[in-house]
Amino acid sequence: MRAADAFDASNPKPLPEWNLEHYYKGVDDPAIEADFENARALVAAFADNYKGKLAAIDGPALAEALTAYDRITDILEGIEVFASLLKSKDGATHGAFFTAVTEKKTEIEKATTFFQLELAAIPDTHFQTLMAYEPLKRHAEWLRTLRAGRPYMLSESEEIIMSQMDLSGRDSWKRLFAETVLAIPYELDGVQVTQAHILKVMLNDTDREKRAAAYRAFGKGLQSASRIFTLITNTMALDKKSRDEIRKYPTAISSRNEANNIEDGVVDALAQAVTSSYAQTSHRFYEIKRRLLGLDVMMPYDRLCSIGSANEVTTFEEARTKILDGLNAFSPEMAQIAEKFFANGWIDAMPGKNKRGGAFAQPGVVSRHPAVMMTWSDDRDDMFTLAHELGHGIHQYLAAKALANNHLASTPLTLAETASVFGERLLFEREFEAETNPERRVLLLAGKLDDMMATVVRQIAFFEFEKGVHAHRRTKGELTYEAIGDIWMQTQKASLGPAFTLDESYRNQWSYIPHFINSPFYVYAYAFGDCLVNALYETYENTPAADKAAFVDKYLDLLRAGGSKHHSEALAPFGIDLSDPAFWQRGIHSISKMIDRLEAAIEQAQALKPTGPAAATPRVA
Repeated sequence: MRAADAFDASNPKPLPEWNLEHYYKGVDDPAIEADFENARALVAAFADNYKGKLAAIDGPALAEALTAYDRITDILEGIEVFASLLKSKDGATHGAFFTAVTEKKTEIEKATTFFQLELAAIPDTHFQTLMAYEPLKRHAEWLRTLRAGRPYMLSESEEIIMSQMDLSGRDSWKRLFAETVLAIPYELDGVQVTQAHILKVMLNDTDREKRAAAYRAFGKGLQSASRIFTLITNTMALDKKSRDEIRKYPTAISSRNEANNIEDGVVDALAQAVTSSYAQTSHRFYEIKRRLLGLDVMMPYDRLCSIGSANEVTTFEEARTKILDGLNAFSPEMAQIAEKFFANGWIDAMPGKNKRGGAFAQPGVVSRHPAVMMTWSDDRDDMFTLAHELGHGIHQYLAAKALANNHLASTPLTLAETASVFGERLLFEREFEAETNPERRVLLLAGKLDDMMATVVRQIAFFEFEKGVHAHRRTKGELTYEAIGDIWMQTQKASLGPAFTLDESYRNQWSYIPHFINSPFYVYAYAFGDCLVNALYETYENTPAADKAAFVDKYLDLLRAGGSKHHSEALAPFGIDLSDPAFWQRGIHSISKMIDRLEAAIEQAQALKPTGPAAATPRVA
């Protein structure tokens, strides 16, 4: 489906929309059904060739099986990605199409369920023999991770039942959540507005009274759906509890950590490092910001407001030029890949009534291109959002091209934020160095710290909220709306600190955040990625000029590795060991150093005085 021509930088008016013709021409494209039929035939042949035979399979046959399996995955996931992108752009129109595609895909691929189960069950001695076969070595980490999940796997028939029940179970609840969020009426100044609009006013408007009015209207709108949100949250928490018990996961977080190929202790160390440093990071920063804004206390709608006018209008064309110039200075190869997104319709930035909120980069499949989605509103923070998502897209593109295999190219969430956050940091430092006005340097540093607080502190506060909700559901039973609000207020107050007053309008702002429903415990990956990138960037910054090209080569190799290497192997060239608790303190120290830079800039500019709030746009919900 060609939604619009490729973006033309010479025309300042239109914003880019996706060109999805590399997927399909539209929902009625006969190629979709043809691909489903092809997948059915491939799945039938695959089951005939390999089911019940993996325990004694030899190396060449297993290599062929993995290639055949990836071909099936590429076809079926390619169709699903296409449907998902359409739904993201217009959920009201394409929600049913996405559901139909998901149902058909699930029905076809259930005949491949045996494959991962039998791979996991191969006797250890025979598995070691197989790994000596050279063509299989590239699959070693994926296979090792798969086999590590043996304690949590069920029988083939049970796995099929679990997969099929998703369609009428949690997938349906996710859809109900998305449609409920989309349908909530928000009234502002006597006019009904969308959630995207009210969030923009609440967090962006230069007039504090307008932000306050939007904040109250937002809380009122969420309150209108409070019973549905409470039911969905309880149902999804119970569903997760039941699944975890069936699979024998020891904690509510364990399944996410297994999927991320990260040890429980590493995640615990991250969360502990962030929560124990609230006073040195978020509390310290927000107290500085409160004084700069000239406020007695801050309210939630002040959290992301700018302290001045650093967030001036930035057009899409200007952002495109700055991002490409910055990438080219670091790595011409990355700039060339980013240009493909602009030139080929791989970015959708056009606002839309039924478009999902936020921003994302969709990996696609190795036979087709990734895609970036955001909503452009002509401010500087949009530029950083675009740089972030393009970082993801470049990462996905490099891994797909290098590995030519879907399960190898799929990067765990813990490393998937690397290129995105690193790209943002490169752009920020370039903007900061180009700025000569002392007061504007203060504004830039404050804006960057807003982002760090949102990416590290706020996401770990979300993580603590999720832990509280799931612990309550497992030990005390169903949560009331008030109980969920209590957990929310407790965890958010701890992270925001004494500079803030949290009133009753804030009690329900957990309810619209999709990660809690769609991907439980996903949020820690943001903090994980930010702390990791802080360490990577400091390494790059401290690398002598003569050696920076070598750093870039190692960095690109990290991105090309996708999910084919364990984090310990992937990060070893940079001297980073995530199992070392001291590593996470490096990430926290980097935030503290940024606050030091802000205080020094304030002193230099003699800017510690009220300047009046101005616009800001959040990049993390």
